[in-house]
Amino acid sequence: MNAAKVVWPDSLSEAVFLYRSFVFSVLQESGVDYSGFPYNPIDIVAGNVEGASCEEKRIEAVSWWWKYIDDNGYIRDLDSEMSIRARLAIAVLTAVPNSVEDIYELKERFSWALQFSKKLGVADDVLTRLVTKYFQYGN
Repeated sequence: MNAAKVVWPDSLSEAVFLYRSFVFSVLQESGVDYSGFPYNPIDIVAGNVEGASCEEKRIEAVSWWWKYIDDNGYIRDLDSEMSIRARLAIAVLTAVPNSVEDIYELKERFSWALQFSKKLGVADDVLTRLVTKYFQYGN
C-alpha cells in the first residue's frame, strides 16, 4: 500500500471526513479494544457518549491520550503496541476539519496511520480494501 497513490478530493473537509472514516474502520476491523480506557475513541467518533457533547468529549479525549503518551514514556516510542494504539486514537479523534491545516498535513497523517496500522498487524489486504473503499487509488 503506497500512501502517495491515494487520490484526494479537492475539498479539505471532504478529505478529512474520508480520512477519519478510514482510520475509524481500521480500528473497528482490526479489533483494537479501547474499552478499558476512560476515553474510547471509537465510541466518541461514533457519537456513542453519555453526558457532554461529542465535541467536548472529543477535545477532552485528545488531551487525555496525549497525556497518556507522555505519562507512559511513549513520546519517542513509535513501536510498542500501546504507543501505537494511543497514536491511532489521537489520529481518529483529531480528524476534524478545524484541526487540519491543509491537504499536505492530511497526507502526512494518512501515511502515519498506514504505518501504525501495519505495525499493529493489520493485514495489507485489509488496508487495501479500506483504502479503496474510501479513496480513489491511482497507479
